[in-house]
Amino acid sequence: MGGRLILRKLLALLCAALFALMLVFGSLYIKDVGVSNIFGETDFTREFEDEDGRYRHYFEMLNGDERAAYIQVLNEIDGHPKRISVPLINAKQMDKVFDALLYDNPGLLCIESGGGSLRTSGSRCWFEPSYGESPEACRERGKKLSDAASGILAGMDPSWDDYEKEKYIHDTIVLGCRYHSGAYPHSAYGAIVEGEATCAGYAKSAQLLLSLSGVKCCLMLGTAQAAGEERLNHAWNIVWIGEKPYHLDLTWDDPVNENAAENYLRYVYFNITDDEISQTHDDFAFEPGCIYTEANYYRREGLFFSSYDGSAKDTICGNLLKTVREARYQAEFRFAGGELLNTAVNKLIEGGEVYDILRYVGENVSEPLNTREIKYIIKDDYNILCLIPAFEPN
Repeated sequence: MGGRLILRKLLALLCAALFALMLVFGSLYIKDVGVSNIFGETDFTREFEDEDGRYRHYFEMLNGDERAAYIQVLNEIDGHPKRISVPLINAKQMDKVFDALLYDNPGLLCIESGGGSLRTSGSRCWFEPSYGESPEACRERGKKLSDAASGILAGMDPSWDDYEKEKYIHDTIVLGCRYHSGAYPHSAYGAIVEGEATCAGYAKSAQLLLSLSGVKCCLMLGTAQAAGEERLNHAWNIVWIGEKPYHLDLTWDDPVNENAAENYLRYVYFNITDDEISQTHDDFAFEPGCIYTEANYYRREGLFFSSYDGSAKDTICGNLLKTVREARYQAEFRFAGGELLNTAVNKLIEGGEVYDILRYVGENVSEPLNTREIKYIIKDDYNILCLIPAFEPN
């Protein structure tokens, strides 16, 4: 009996030792390959399948598991799968991932009008997308968008710098799109292919074209309020020119409710600072902030005046001539302050200097310019004067 008792004790000690070894080496194994592999989970990639080098602003705000979920969905979503395995995250985190996917990827059409749900089972987790249309319809729209974008970008000069690319894209979208809630109002597809979109469509189309042309940019979300109107949710862009960020709002540069020609191009919201855009826009957060002015349209084009003199008048004359020759029919000028703007308006309009300019322009263009009449708009919140020449009836 004594021998058997000793043997049992030895076996018990041996089992305990084996169990301890299993715990030690088991934990090392789990640490090495990951718990997900042991339980049959997907080994989640941390690499984009199609790495195009574009800047993904909202992806940068995600944590490790959220980023892995973002990449997993982006890599698989074009195939319209019923479910996509993701790391074990909660519904709030998945909402954050989904928003980041939409905000960073303007060409992602398949879930743009859909959504999805998160399912979990033990240590496993799936995202189940809700698609707004069939795979065939989505691929067809994707091709149309890609072809339209390629056609626009084909009009770029290879020698252009980022500012010139941005201006070309700004002008193309503003002239080719009207503010309207069509079939795809919040989509780059609506703005670029159908020519109808709301602010989200304007901003996403700019984001898509700028990214494809190699210009760093992102979508910005907040609110905006025009004078006398209610404050509404709004979308615009942040664009980096010379590694410096600027606000760009194509929607507010499109004269939706103004009595102007179709080919009227405005640049009030082209590369402006936080302080400047905050006069009409709010509830946005961007770090480190937009504080630079070098790539502002008026400064870059030589249309910003710190004084009004003969040189300023010559610049206004030359720009108005260029504008009419390009069949745009509106010229804009920005002044360093409200007092200077008033001085310029008094001399040009009330003092009659603008009619000297009109006569010169009329002598140098083929269009029948009315040299006795001109319309003008003053945007005193930005110290901008817009001159709109009139034309004689044919």
